[in-house]
Amino acid sequence: MTSANQTIKSIVPSFDVGAKAIIAAQTAADKIAIKTSDAIVMTIQRHLDACAVAGVPRDLPGVNAIGKGIRECQVFIDSVATGFFERKTITEYAQGAMRAYFHNVAFAASLKNDPAYKIPSKDGSVKGGSVKAGAVSTTTVAALHKTLIKALQQARQLGLVEQAADLLDFCLESFDRFSETEDDKL
Repeated sequence: MTSANQTIKSIVPSFDVGAKAIIAAQTAADKIAIKTSDAIVMTIQRHLDACAVAGVPRDLPGVNAIGKGIRECQVFIDSVATGFFERKTITEYAQGAMRAYFHNVAFAASLKNDPAYKIPSKDGSVKGGSVKAGAVSTTTVAALHKTLIKALQQARQLGLVEQAADLLDFCLESFDRFSETEDDKL
């Protein structure tokens, strides 16, 4: 069998040319990926700079408005509908932008996962908090409000970014004066 293997090996052409073509294609793709990443960072940073110039406050309502604006941008909605982007990607852009703006740092894609740049709620808590959910047997709009705040905090604590964003959007759209503090009244 050794001679058969040697015979087969001697007639198989070299793959060097093919490997060089693959390396060249991968190098070109890497350059495009870097260009794309740079364009994303620059574009989001320009938007955050425009928000600062416009006077958007660096507080929870301000960053929530920025995040909602990015997530609900019609161009992004259309790109998700066509399958060009995943909704999760848009949510991650929004999360990173919100954190960058709140902490007044340059936007970086990695901010969305960096615990040092979490956005605290109005009561100062970053995780969970001590908001108690309302009783189900007898309830009020205020109790529902507390339950929604807790659900939002739980989603954030579990790292469910997309679900937290959806829940926050629901709360902001459903309640005129929704706030993440239990002291606010509806």
